[in-house]
Amino acid sequence: MLKKLNLQDEGGYTIIEVLVAIQLTFIVISFIYVSYLFTTKLINKWQEKVETEEYLTMVSNVLSRQLMDITQIYQANRHYVAAKTVEKDTLELSIAHGLRLNGLNLGNDKFEIKEGEIIYYSKVGLQIYKQENLGAGDLKDIKGVEIRLTVIRNKKEHTIHILERLLKLRNPSIANEL
Repeated sequence: MLKKLNLQDEGGYTIIEVLVAIQLTFIVISFIYVSYLFTTKLINKWQEKVETEEYLTMVSNVLSRQLMDITQIYQANRHYVAAKTVEKDTLELSIAHGLRLNGLNLGNDKFEIKEGEIIYYSKVGLQIYKQENLGAGDLKDIKGVEIRLTVIRNKKEHTIHILERLLKLRNPSIANEL
């Protein structure tokens, strides 16, 4: 004779329950993966920003320290300055093709110097501005130097402005010793 099937006595799961469990597992794994990707992207952006700020700060500090020690400028134009420092060392700064200080490249493979210029001041707010090399009379009148640089990293522009008065103006007693 035929036996009746008693489904309530069986201890297994139905196919529907198994499929729902698999779907829920995939949804949870998808959320975990998306949050991982989001966190990784956020950390990479943060690291890039920190690297950019460190580079810009380093360039700004190095240039500022070098400009602070200038006692005499003997050659200058919009993209180049050659000067003597307090230690009687020669300072050569070029921003024509990258950023070079005494022959050393201050750039790296992640940053590009888009444009830059060196501006010279004879008095507060009065620029000595010429395309060509400044003459001896202009060089003697320089009281301050400003450097403007536009640095690019990953298609984002960052600007550096450095303005320094020459050392002999900040400390007149040193001017007498020179």
